[in-house]
Amino acid sequence: MIRHFNKISIQQNEVVKFQEEQIRQTRAEIQKYENETPIPIPSLNTEGLDSLIEQLDNLGSIQDTVVPYRNETKPIRKIGKPGNEKGELYWPTRLALDGDKIYIADVNNNRIQIFSTEGNFIHEFGKGQLYSPYGIALHNEWVFILDRVLNANAIFKFSITNYKLIRSVKEELGQSTSNFLHKMGVYYPDEPSQPQQEDMLSFLHTFSYVFPCEECAEYFRDWMSTHPPVTTSSLTLSLWLCRAHNVVNARLAAILTDRKEVEKWLKTFPNLIVTDIKENPHAHPGGALFNLFKEKYESLAKNNRKTALAFHGIPEVNINSICQNGYDASLRCKQAHGPGEYFSTTPDCSLSYCRGREKMMVNELLLGTPGQHHTQSGSIIVMKDPAHDLPRFVITFQ
Repeated sequence: MIRHFNKISIQQNEVVKFQEEQIRQTRAEIQKYENETPIPIPSLNTEGLDSLIEQLDNLGSIQDTVVPYRNETKPIRKIGKPGNEKGELYWPTRLALDGDKIYIADVNNNRIQIFSTEGNFIHEFGKGQLYSPYGIALHNEWVFILDRVLNANAIFKFSITNYKLIRSVKEELGQSTSNFLHKMGVYYPDEPSQPQQEDMLSFLHTFSYVFPCEECAEYFRDWMSTHPPVTTSSLTLSLWLCRAHNVVNARLAAILTDRKEVEKWLKTFPNLIVTDIKENPHAHPGGALFNLFKEKYESLAKNNRKTALAFHGIPEVNINSICQNGYDASLRCKQAHGPGEYFSTTPDCSLSYCRGREKMMVNELLLGTPGQHHTQSGSIIVMKDPAHDLPRFVITFQ
């Protein structure tokens, strides 16, 4: 059973009364009142929660403390004080109760704090793992945290015994769904009938709208709009599902720029009239070029993983080789700006290297550390390591 309840906001006039009456009291210590015996918070189980709610008229948050109330203006005790040290709070929003422990979502300190029912600090967890935790629930041996990560919701699961992050619920959902879809592809008929193919198409279309992760579902729909499902056999469906899985995973990991963003970027160059954009299948997630690019990406510190889009002009006869094998450092020549592969952030500089043809490459560059992994002079970017250069698209232009 899930044991949790939300902060119940007390009325504004009650807040004013309390603050006027208690403004001179220290916020760091348990408050006691004349002729009033503090009511201890009971040791909680499922029934204890009901008992607590009966005793407390309100449960509020006054600035950066948590205050259980016995009536309109008489608190039992105060938990925490403003700040970012252990036992201090900065915008607490939700509570969860388990026995004699109170779990508090400390939003702006990016963590969960645990206090005793007497208000003593016990433990903290989630720092460096949570962004803005504002929901919390306990269930069996797990602590579930609702986190607001860059304008998107995420749920994380921690162990209640050692408070280690197990994984995000999104990851569990993704893994379970992946297993289901791949097994579905394996058991799909080798020679499906027309109604069976139509049923599968209908299922995948519906699935792309009802999948619980909105971000994943949107990515899946976008990719499916340009790569329709292939349902002619078990093999073709399985391969299509594998590719869809890899593409969505890569986009969620924010390694690659979304195709729609690439198209928008190309439109920022008014003199470049693009008539066709073809993806390089060898650079898709799961392929050798992408895997090498991803390996380099993950080897860098998180604050050093910036990528950039850039053009590369080359005779059309060499495009297929680069698409399949990537850039070959042994073919470097005329290195005016130092050794490396040369790219440009604008199409003008790359056009002359197309030798009058109408095709040009668009690449994703893993910039890394300036000087070590790349140098830049104006619009020219020189990449030191070919594994940092992913040839993603071939564009046709007028």
